[in-house]
Parts: sequence; structure tokens; C-alpha cells
Amino acid sequence: YDNVHSLIRQKRYDEALAEILDQGAETLIPPYDEDLNHGWYVVADIYYKKKDYKKAISFFIKSLDDRGDDTEAMHAISDCYFKINRPDIAEKYLRSAVAIEPKQVYVYNLANSLYDQGMFSEALKLYETITNEDSELHRMAQNNSTLAKERIGK
Repeated sequence: YDNVHSLIRQKRYDEALAEILDQGAETLIPPYDEDLNHGWYVVADIYYKKKDYKKAISFFIKSLDDRGDDTEAMHAISDCYFKINRPDIAEKYLRSAVAIEPKQVYVYNLANSLYDQGMFSEALKLYETITNEDSELHRMAQNNSTLAKERIGK
């Protein structure tokens, strides 16, 4: 993956895709097909960087299909759905990620998905669970808590 990652760092996305993906057949080129979860994740990440979120979603899902407990892929899929203004679908993937691995960032983004859908009380409950583990995340959660409280009249 060294060459692919080097091309990505250089923002030579089309060349990176040509290295890893048979775009006609939508299959990974050997040796990148040895770890499908990782290979599809890298392809998805390239499309994400190209801001082609719908294609990124389809390849992140392929990554997830290979390893169904991949919370990073779930989180990445949810981020793509946020980018295309579908917090309802982002919520589904974030709930799955939180159920497997309740990382604070997943909980925070789940709260954001609920907030974006107008579920302010439920979002507030989640924002209030964000601890000081990551002070920046905690600060953002506190700001969003204030906004949620304003929305529900607390």
C-alpha cells in the first residue's frame, strides 16, 4: 500500500485509484485484494477525498461487508451521509458503531445526527455523556448542549 498511500498524500487520487482498483470491473487489483476490508476502505477514502460521497459510501459498505464489526467504516459511512445531508441514515450507522464500540466521537456524532433531525432532547442526553477525555470534543458537545437546550426551551 506504500505507493497508493504516497499517491493519496500527493492528492493524485486518479492515479491511486488506477493502482488499486479495476474501475471497469469494480474489483481490487492484486495484491490489494488480499485484505478486502482494507482495500475497499482505501478506495472509499479516495472517493471521499475527491468529494464523491455517494461512491465513497458504496465502497465503505463493501469494506463493511467484509468485516461487519468495522466501526471505523461505519463512522466513515455516517460522515458521508452527513455530507449529503442525510442525518437519518448517518444515525443508523452511528448507532451500530456505538453498540459495538462506544467511542466518545461516535456518541458525539450520533448526537449531532439526532440534533440535525430535530430530536433535541435525545441529542442533549448524548451530548451530556461526553466526558473530558478529549477536551475539544467535550467543548463542542457543551456548545451543542446549549443549542439543544435553547431548542427545547430549557
